[in-house]
Amino acid sequence: MFKGLHEWLTTALAALAALAVVAIGQALGGAAPLFLAQGRRAQEDVAVMAKRLTAAALALLLMPGLGLANCYRANGDDGELRFTGVAEGDEVAGSFHEFSVSLCMDGNDLATADIEVTVQTASVDTGDSMRDSELRGDHFFNVGDDPEATWVSSRVASDGDGFVAQGTLTLRGIDKNQAVRLRLSDGEPPVLTGSANILRLKWGVGTGDDYQDTDFIRNRVDLEFELRLQPYSEG
Repeated sequence: MFKGLHEWLTTALAALAALAVVAIGQALGGAAPLFLAQGRRAQEDVAVMAKRLTAAALALLLMPGLGLANCYRANGDDGELRFTGVAEGDEVAGSFHEFSVSLCMDGNDLATADIEVTVQTASVDTGDSMRDSELRGDHFFNVGDDPEATWVSSRVASDGDGFVAQGTLTLRGIDKNQAVRLRLSDGEPPVLTGSANILRLKWGVGTGDDYQDTDFIRNRVDLEFELRLQPYSEG
């Protein structure tokens, strides 16, 4: 996202340095430095450098992640992170109560967004204490060794009336790519909604003969979320 930043900074610094040298020469009696022409040529050099500096400064301001980026956060107080699976032919629904989301983008263009999500997997809640205890255990989330699941976006692209974000999901210490569908509402605060279809066995969620049997527990877990994004300053 910050490709080209070094070149723009180099241009801006070079322009500043040239302008400073010209200003010093004029302050000492109007004599231009040896590497610049005298008189009108010196003035032309100053004008060119000024234009380069202005262009570089504007480009830097417009680059992702700099001054014009809009940054937001959300957690369990701002919405829901829900999932649905199937076990023994019956739907099992639940949610995670503890999670955090950060998102920074240019203006309101979701295609430029950098997104990071962290979920405390011990906060899983299906409404059944025995099942939740099993989900926290070694066969599923293994929260003792891996208390967090994270997802970090790598790119976001427009897709129909929404967006598709590719990113790395880290779960039980395993890193795999996971696509997430996204939509962002207008208004303040904006609302981020989305969904993902996660194949749990790619991350070793559900180990052991019974739990790995996809006729017993479906491999696909459907994730949905709806979050009211809260603005914050990245700095």
